Amino acid sequence: MKKNNLAVFALCLCALFFSCSNSSDSPIVPPLPIVTASDWLFLMYLDADDPSINDSLYENMREIEYSLTQIRNLDGTPKPGYPSVTVAVLWDGISENLKASSNYLHPDGALYELGADYELKWVQYSGFAQGIGKVYLTKDGDNYSLGDAFKVGANTKDLTLTALNWLKKEPDMADESTLEGFLKWAKARYISNNVVLCLNDHGAGTHKETKAEGLMSQSVSSSLCTDATDGGNKLLTCKNIKDALSAAGYAGAQKPKILWNDECLQSTAEILYNYAGCAEYLAASPNASVSNNYTRIFTSLKSGMTALDLGKIIASAYYERYGSANQYFQPIENNRREMRASGYSMFAWSFLSLNEQKAAALKEKVDAFAAALITLKTNDETAFNSIYTNYIKQDYANLQNCKGLAYPGTFAFLNDLGWLAKEVAADTTNNLPDEVCDAATEIKTLLKHGDDKLIVYAWGGKRAKDEAPSETPPAWADVTQNQMYLTGKKDYLTGESVAVENGNDDDIYGLTIVGSQRMLPNGNPASDGNNAVKNYYDWTGFSEKWGDVIEAWRTSGL
Repeated sequence: MKKNNLAVFALCLCALFFSCSNSSDSPIVPPLPIVTASDWLFLMYLDADDPSINDSLYENMREIEYSLTQIRNLDGTPKPGYPSVTVAVLWDGISENLKASSNYLHPDGALYELGADYELKWVQYSGFAQGIGKVYLTKDGDNYSLGDAFKVGANTKDLTLTALNWLKKEPDMADESTLEGFLKWAKARYISNNVVLCLNDHGAGTHKETKAEGLMSQSVSSSLCTDATDGGNKLLTCKNIKDALSAAGYAGAQKPKILWNDECLQSTAEILYNYAGCAEYLAASPNASVSNNYTRIFTSLKSGMTALDLGKIIASAYYERYGSANQYFQPIENNRREMRASGYSMFAWSFLSLNEQKAAALKEKVDAFAAALITLKTNDETAFNSIYTNYIKQDYANLQNCKGLAYPGTFAFLNDLGWLAKEVAADTTNNLPDEVCDAATEIKTLLKHGDDKLIVYAWGGKRAKDEAPSETPPAWADVTQNQMYLTGKKDYLTGESVAVENGNDDDIYGLTIVGSQRMLPNGNPASDGNNAVKNYYDWTGFSEKWGDVIEAWRTSGL
């Protein structure tokens, strides 16, 4: 009798459920997601909506699918010695009408949980460090291909339909709500003590990344997560990213271990300061981020590994890809003379702490240095100007006249802060007062590399000494003999010793600061749409005093 009553009760519940769910006035309530726990959770924000990077980001995704075959058993469990790893991807590809030479088209937004793809193969690059190569599906002579169309592996789950209400068919990856939706979606589905958020797109360095409103003209260079299909007229700011993480619950004790900015020109003092507190660490490049070596990185994960280990691996894999072979190419056309700077042809990568106290100390030291320089300007303007002309200024007409160690950002030249501090502290020719030299020495001390320091691990590759590459595609013939710098002069992944240029073993490099406005070869400043970027340092929120210093240099006509 009890069983019959239970059966009738169950049928009544079912009838009630279906009558409510079919009512036109009732909202569709999605089923609760199955929560997956893993040692590591990688959230990949792949903004491939740009013809110049669509295929590269697709290849990155496929590299991860291959990597999972090396660290997982066939049943999906981790192989002995490896951690459990979950990789969730938000994809937005280039549209058909903007594709240019892109081959792998998937213009709609998509959500994937990547799986191991056993159809993929891997080939070692000749002349590179062991473990540096590419994945492929087919081989025709020396041509290795991922096929002629976009596809994902059979074990990858397409979860696009689970993204109710927030993921548009054409998502605007430059909109904070898109990132927030992705993060909230991930927070509901996955649990991990080690969360890594990877933002993958173009980058332009300080100025536009931290602009308050995040708006820019279509005519300027792409920056952090612009979206070509949606017009390319806005971008994600540091504040957008921090706010999205916080809104999704990735804050406080649950904040990401690493914010991985796989974009150019992101290792700057200004960007670090604006990101402080939103993750434990920042992995980023002070110069070009062409492509992280994803296969090397993901197959290097080991059980018991910490975020400190992973951050060093990311930097080390970048060195092995772009510094270990006798190929020092710069991915730009030979005639791009406006790209010249003293860091020309040099690849670099840094792993930085986002500790708020360390970021505050950085601002304090830069403020003190700037205050000393402003006082110097009042007392000895010639000596003040000499710092710019001797250690900061870049010269398009002659690469040899470029000073210091600098990289061409979209709107400003970005000078290595440690390099600048070292040169100013050691200056004996311009009668600089002790206050200036002492302030520079304080910056050097703060930037000293170490596991508990602001800069944890950093690498800077070989630097061009001539003005033109020897062949096309560019392969620099005349470069510095050794790497410019590498923390501890050791490759973290292999433990092998690495030679660095004389005097560059003091481990204070890898973080840049705006040094001067970027001028074009025609003598005009880089433009923000139709207007010259005059107040190019206005929106950083970092150091107003440093802004006063570089504005004084800018207006002096040096």
